[in-house]
Amino acid sequence: MKIYTFVGDFYHPHDIVYPTVKKSVALMGDLVMDCRIDEMSSILDVKPKAIILASENRLNPNDKFVEKWLTPKLDEKITDYVSNGGSIVVIHSGIAEYPEDSKFVDMLKGYFVSHPDEHCMVKYTSNEKLPFNGGTPFDYEIMDEFYVCNVDTENTNVFITTQSEHGEGYGGWYHNYGRGKVIVLVPTHNLEGYEHPETLRLINKSVAWAIGRD
Repeated sequence: MKIYTFVGDFYHPHDIVYPTVKKSVALMGDLVMDCRIDEMSSILDVKPKAIILASENRLNPNDKFVEKWLTPKLDEKITDYVSNGGSIVVIHSGIAEYPEDSKFVDMLKGYFVSHPDEHCMVKYTSNEKLPFNGGTPFDYEIMDEFYVCNVDTENTNVFITTQSEHGEGYGGWYHNYGRGKVIVLVPTHNLEGYEHPETLRLINKSVAWAIGRD
């Protein structure tokens, strides 16, 4: 099976994110297709089993005129893809800088709000809503951005919570969207976080769940 990935952006280099994503999918014996964000529309046309998004909406955040990849047309297309049976795994920056009133954010049931300027130790802990069958619970700490997220907790399943010196928050959630599946993972920003074996396991189990192989 081919899993299509759209990872990396201005603040989250492709070469930090992609190796872990590729390794996590390869553990299942599937092919990882490394795609550019400007290929999103054409990839959705082939109706893949699943896509992985780890890229924020802004293409050039430091420029005077900021371009964004999620156009109104793509907003419709990506949500139609999932509602008609596709699956999406969203990692870290994949929830950042998207319009709060977009169909995309409504599909995800959550979005990034802010994080402290300095990284800190963040603890990720799973709860009884963990969707993975026969899996060891997650309970690990990494130096990371402490993401503050707005999550529609009544319409999704928060299965990982976060804790740091800045308080508590949401670290992962999942739900069905029409006939498709959505799972969102908040970790991680740093290379060390992506290389942590529990992050690798979390992405692997999330992709397996998304494609119905868990």
